[in-house]
Amino acid sequence: MKKEEDGEPLFANPRNAAAGSLKLLDPKITASRKLNAFMYAVVNAEKHGVKEQYRALQLLKKLGFPVNPEAEHIDNIEGVIKYCGKWEKKRSSLPYIVDGVVVKVNELNKHSILGSTSKSPRWAISYKFRAERAETKLKSITVQVGRVGSLTPVAELEPVLLAGTTVKRATLHNEDEVKRKDVREGDTVIIEKAGDIIPEVIEAVKAKRKGKEKKFKMPSKCPVCGSAVVRYENESATRCINIKCRAQLEGGILHFASRDAMDIEGLGRALVKQLIDNKIVSDYGGIYALDIFSLSSLERMGHKSADNLLAQIEKSKQKDLENLLYGLGIRNVGKHTAEILADNYDSIEDLSGAAEEELEAIHEIGAVVAKSIKDFFRRKETKEVISKLGKAGVNMKRKKKKKVKSALSGRVFVFTGEMKKYSRGEAQNIVKQLGARASSSVSKKTDYVVAGADAGSKLEKAKKLNVKILTEKEFLKMIE
Repeated sequence: MKKEEDGEPLFANPRNAAAGSLKLLDPKITASRKLNAFMYAVVNAEKHGVKEQYRALQLLKKLGFPVNPEAEHIDNIEGVIKYCGKWEKKRSSLPYIVDGVVVKVNELNKHSILGSTSKSPRWAISYKFRAERAETKLKSITVQVGRVGSLTPVAELEPVLLAGTTVKRATLHNEDEVKRKDVREGDTVIIEKAGDIIPEVIEAVKAKRKGKEKKFKMPSKCPVCGSAVVRYENESATRCINIKCRAQLEGGILHFASRDAMDIEGLGRALVKQLIDNKIVSDYGGIYALDIFSLSSLERMGHKSADNLLAQIEKSKQKDLENLLYGLGIRNVGKHTAEILADNYDSIEDLSGAAEEELEAIHEIGAVVAKSIKDFFRRKETKEVISKLGKAGVNMKRKKKKKVKSALSGRVFVFTGEMKKYSRGEAQNIVKQLGARASSSVSKKTDYVVAGADAGSKLEKAKKLNVKILTEKEFLKMIE
């Protein structure tokens, strides 16, 4: 309520309020938020003579810790189902917002026996309540452009209270979803919060239509920059692929400056926002036109900080071609695909002039990726930005790499599942350093599939294609 009184933007939900408060640098502000918490576990409980989860809660309460008074010990599954059903109906009576119930195995010694997956314990499960729903009027459908160029239809609603907050807007996801649900401007609609967080239109109440409702049509041009939009085959999203579109600029520059791309340390979100808001930078090329005067005039940017950033920008000019290709943010071109392209073309000029058929002929570059690349480079905005980068001295050519000769030279590896010693990225870098190639998909050209814990469909495909399968131990012995 205090944020509302002070005219500040409200939190989206209690979860955001709590998480945001704990991340604040000023502990006085965190203390002023008056957060409360329930304790649910005792570390090494069995060392304290506690062998059950419910007994652990009783111990916490005895020691003076706040414990949820609604926690119960239930002997059978019927009782668990009844308990979940009871609180689904009574959730609104609680003095805090909940989205479900967590059910845990009571005997603590069975927790270690049951173990955990990489994502969750096997001795606990959550029962999620059905999201709360509300009925309201859909006044109009607007289109917003996301940081990667996706055009998303948004329902502008008559304000309605839902799950503790007032909802005025809700996502409609994409054009196909609008058509599937047959949602129209002027409809009475049912909305809910997906995961109790993001408002979403579930359906139109067609019985309340009066015949004046208006069907939605996705615009043919980006509502932000006016460029023609595209929709690729087998994709539900309509996209703006203009590299200079203002709606995508902040996310695009942050991606361009990220570690796997041009690695410009110090070019963070707050600074990028200032550069855009002050119209100092309008595309990636503008980064290389920055000087001490334009930077030091910005908030929290003194001469030393400006000097350090300019040194990082200068250093980034020498990055490899694959870093630049990844940093440009070409649709469907991730880090691995950028490496493949840099292995096949000597310069960005050669790549931009390549035909779709030529690109498709490269292993792991399919028709969708080839079209994305061609569409990106044929745009005049792309040509303008690349010209700026070239004039600024950014490396546009593949650096000659020293060829490594080893027993693995030319071999193709695919990694699946989780390894203990190395992450997948680290393992891929190791085989590349040994002259081999790391692929993301299994084919007849694959030489080895390295299978870690919880290996999935790639392992099954390798078996069908009779590809040599290595355990992590065998792989480590091979590279040693």
